Amino acid sequence: MCSSDLAGCSLLVDNVTSQIGLANAGGVASFALPLPTANGLFSLPLYMQCAVADSTRTSQLQFVWSNGMLARIGF
Repeated sequence: MCSSDLAGCSLLVDNVTSQIGLANAGGVASFALPLPTANGLFSLPLYMQCAVADSTRTSQLQFVWSNGMLARIGF
């Protein structure tokens, strides 16, 4: 993870769609990603990145970024 107050830390994906999920007691959050049934979507990439609130950070931006992730539809 990359702290928001460290040099070189950046958002790696476009902010086209944002989803917010609250973690359960086990630290897991989930959300629905509805996709239409269309053969043309097969193998298209989905790029993801998470921001996690971190109250232990001393900077004004109290969150950390995950690494960038890539998923492909249909695999």
